[in-house]
Amino acid sequence: MDVELAEPATYADIIVMTRWMAEQSFTPDEIAYAVEKPHKHLDYIRRAAAGLPAAD
Repeated sequence: MDVELAEPATYADIIVMTRWMAEQSFTPDEIAYAVEKPHKHLDYIRRAAAGLPAAD
């Protein structure tokens, strides 16, 4: 059985995501959680890297 694992987030991904989240007015608690568990926030990493706004 094949198991799909989440792609690992790099240090650079975390920096880009954190800056993006701050610019998008996420709360400090939301940012801290995303940094603690980046594998659960790959959508944020992708949106940040693409320069897209936060989803509504």
